[in-house]
Amino acid sequence: MNEKYELTNDEIRFLIELMIWSFSRLNAFYNCPYEWKRKYLDGEKGEDSFYSEFGSLIHHVWEKYAKGKVARDELVTYYDSKWGKYIKHDLMNGDEIDFEKEQGYYDTGVNHLENQLPDLSRFEILGVEKKVSFEVNGYEMVGYIDLLLKDKKTGEITIWDHKSSAMKFKKNGEPYKADAQHWKDFQRQLYLYSIPVLEEYGRVDYLSWNLFRQGYVKTIPWNKEDFEEAKTWALNTIAAIEQEENWEPKEDFFYCRNLCGYRDSCPAMNKGSEDGDEWWD
Repeated sequence: MNEKYELTNDEIRFLIELMIWSFSRLNAFYNCPYEWKRKYLDGEKGEDSFYSEFGSLIHHVWEKYAKGKVARDELVTYYDSKWGKYIKHDLMNGDEIDFEKEQGYYDTGVNHLENQLPDLSRFEILGVEKKVSFEVNGYEMVGYIDLLLKDKKTGEITIWDHKSSAMKFKKNGEPYKADAQHWKDFQRQLYLYSIPVLEEYGRVDYLSWNLFRQGYVKTIPWNKEDFEEAKTWALNTIAAIEQEENWEPKEDFFYCRNLCGYRDSCPAMNKGSEDGDEWWD
């Protein structure tokens, strides 16, 4: 068996210097530097998960709907027909498949498509899965806007993103502590996407998240302060990646067991004590 080639530090720096960035590429660094290196520097294809596949399926169905290629009353049938194509992994509970939880996700998708589709009739659709290229202080970036909408009466523009994550908010609109970082990540993504929208249309008025598992759309007004914070965050993250030397696994039980693309070959997953206990025991 051929041994894996290890990049030199000079090669790593060269690859990072040539990199075209995206929000997901930046944010993935905080999930796990080791996973990031294997994916974006070593170029190893990782493994998907049920969660990512489910999100991709809903995005696909929404794209067909927003482009007028699948009628509203045909969405559930279309969703069902694509389930087996997109969902290749099971939800696991230990070593056993959690069929009840999988069914719950499937039912959530059906309920969303049958009963919870927001009314888009008052909007002009400016883009569906719209690819955008832009720069942050000279760093090239790329993104895909799920929906870009313009109010037909007011001319106000909304950047819309579909999210499968469940998130709870207080009565004042703020997220609970457990979801605060996740919510901040959501905002940074759309604030970065607003850079090319501002360049093309001269305005962004609202940011919206279609939280389809919960059945509602969360909307906030665009503001300059958070826009600037997102750009600063992007630059700080690029700097952190440029300075990284160790690329150590970040040990997080749920992420490592369910979401990491290299969960079956990561050293952290195989690390244990002399009696064989795994690191999270």
